[in-house]
Amino acid sequence: MATPTPPAAPRRPFVHEDPFGGGRSDPFHWLKDREDPAVIEYLEAENEYTEAVLQSEQHEKALYEEFLTRIQETDETPPYRKGDYMYYTRTVTGLQYTIYCRRRRLPDGEEGEEEVVLDVNELADGFEYCNLGDMAVSHTGMLLAFAVDYDGDEKHVLRVKDLSSGELLPDLISDVSYGLEWSQDDTTLFYLTMDHAMRPYRLHSHVLGQETSADRMVLEEEDERFFLSLDSTMDGRFILVCVDSQITSEVHFLPATAPHSLPVCFTRREEGVEYEIECHRDQWYVLTSADECKNFKLLRCPIMAEHDPETVLAPAEVLIAHDRAVKLRSVTPFESKVVVAKREHGLVQISLMDPATLECSLVSFPEAAYELSLIHNREYSADVVRLFYSSFTTPPSTFDCTLADGRLHLVKERAVLGGYDRSLYSVERIHATADDGTRVPISLVRRHDSPMDGSAPLVLWGYGAYGCPYDGDFSSVRFSLVDRGVTCAVAHVRGGGDLGRYWYEAGKLLNKKNSFTDFIACAKKLAEDKYSNPKRMAVYGASAGGLLVGAVMNMVGDTYFSTVVARVPFVDTLSTMLDTSLPLTVIEQEEWGHPEEQEYFEYILSYSPYDNVSDEQQYPHLLLKGGLNDPRVSYWEPAKLCARLRLHPRAPLRTLVLHTNMGAGHFGASGRYEELKEDALEFFFLLKHLGVPPPVPPPDTDTAAAPTSPSSSPPS
Repeated sequence: MATPTPPAAPRRPFVHEDPFGGGRSDPFHWLKDREDPAVIEYLEAENEYTEAVLQSEQHEKALYEEFLTRIQETDETPPYRKGDYMYYTRTVTGLQYTIYCRRRRLPDGEEGEEEVVLDVNELADGFEYCNLGDMAVSHTGMLLAFAVDYDGDEKHVLRVKDLSSGELLPDLISDVSYGLEWSQDDTTLFYLTMDHAMRPYRLHSHVLGQETSADRMVLEEEDERFFLSLDSTMDGRFILVCVDSQITSEVHFLPATAPHSLPVCFTRREEGVEYEIECHRDQWYVLTSADECKNFKLLRCPIMAEHDPETVLAPAEVLIAHDRAVKLRSVTPFESKVVVAKREHGLVQISLMDPATLECSLVSFPEAAYELSLIHNREYSADVVRLFYSSFTTPPSTFDCTLADGRLHLVKERAVLGGYDRSLYSVERIHATADDGTRVPISLVRRHDSPMDGSAPLVLWGYGAYGCPYDGDFSSVRFSLVDRGVTCAVAHVRGGGDLGRYWYEAGKLLNKKNSFTDFIACAKKLAEDKYSNPKRMAVYGASAGGLLVGAVMNMVGDTYFSTVVARVPFVDTLSTMLDTSLPLTVIEQEEWGHPEEQEYFEYILSYSPYDNVSDEQQYPHLLLKGGLNDPRVSYWEPAKLCARLRLHPRAPLRTLVLHTNMGAGHFGASGRYEELKEDALEFFFLLKHLGVPPPVPPPDTDTAAAPTSPSSSPPS
């Protein structure tokens, strides 16, 4: 069979007129114009080439079938209480989407018949893509507002359903963002709309039954650095309008019983200060970074009949002081206790605080790396707080923690089929040392019988942006790698929020390169400690993580790893940050810097992956993935990088493929089975280039047996 010929994107002369003189040649700038038929033709040609050169269809099918062997396809989540109902979700074998359900709580403690609140499978009928962006049940439980995205661009259609009749009301609003809140009397619905740059900037109120043209614009944020989001206090008293940039915040509130009133500013924004509020009885609880408390402190002050944003914090008392080693994440008040989530030593911890004595008790978990969060806590009077927990080896688990004494009760652990046995695996936490001496955590999972002589294959994940932590969570599909002897590791590089705000700030703006050197240090450490070796190591990054692996690839080529998967990667960094007409660019300036300022221009230019492709570098095998409708990282970013790398003199020596989902956005396919198929392509690419034989369907069957032992085959 002849070797497939890769597509050659035409080179069209174009020079960016940069703000400080000179210009940058960009022969693939034309790929930004999706109205040009040649753009779609090129993307489709790349998709066809990917299929032809990888010859992966049967392997992907086998991986997909293997993924399914571990999944309880028909399943149900533990119910949680909200008002008079117990709410839960169901999935059904063969159906792509979730079914949202509830049962009425009866006086004798029993539950009534199931009511289907929303079946997303019905919404998706006739559409290739369907994502439920948000939903909110009204306070009486009789109405449901929900917002649906039908092509991945994150512009939603808002509808309202009468839950007593099951009928959709005539109310329909297009192009809304995430965020829905109801007034207490069910008459008024609050929602957000976006500007041309996809920034949620206006808050509207809609009175049911009225024409949308009569909707009231309640609040508008003119500063393009800021975006709006909606929330409500735990006790349901107040609707909260949060106005945030990357470094500054301001909160407005209005009583849920007075939907026609104007929101009141809690305290006015101060550059570089973030805060959030909650209420408990007659007091405000305020998490704030004011006074250089970058990891936040917790304050408490009285709720006044006449609120003054200038003086509200004057009588505030400090409940939890600032700690450089502990990042306060959230405060959730219940009637009897206040639950504080914090991050210490890279792990989430939960404290139960007595609001009268201020005594705190810690709820701890023993594993070396895990994911922990509060979920579905909708009842202020509840005597338990519901927690979600998972780790590399512990399947997603729902716990109820008794507020009185902190005891944990396991409500449900998600079933993992196919003979899963967590005792076969080891979870470890080690540290690499960066160039400046900083200790960078690495979390990893591997089989006990994986060799520790440097011969084992390994995949290293990374992100490192926006202060987002990269916790060690559970993924059943990941065991299609681990059970083949692949060690899976996460580099907790600076720029993420793994070790608090200081860790984040050490990897953003003019410190961004710390993220890259941290990641390189982690790859080196894993090789030095004999977890793997460069020929059998791969790296993976998505979105800002794609920028991470793209920049590192330009810096070190294939010195420390042989394979890269970059999913919706932010790789045309400088050109995107200079184009303020693109979605979210202005908001992003506080994360990456404003390249209209020369210092930031030169710094971003020095690492922007597309602008730093070098003919002298030896590049690894590379799979690039994009989404045509992606409003966050535009499809042309991976496409342009692919086209430029195709010109590299050593390109024929390495696999270079681009796959664009022509009907989805930033988060890929919307259906759960389609998501697995996308994972199968990535896993095949990783296995193939790490020298691990991928599965093949057994003869005359449609399924593949799960692996039973690690592989030590040489890389291909």
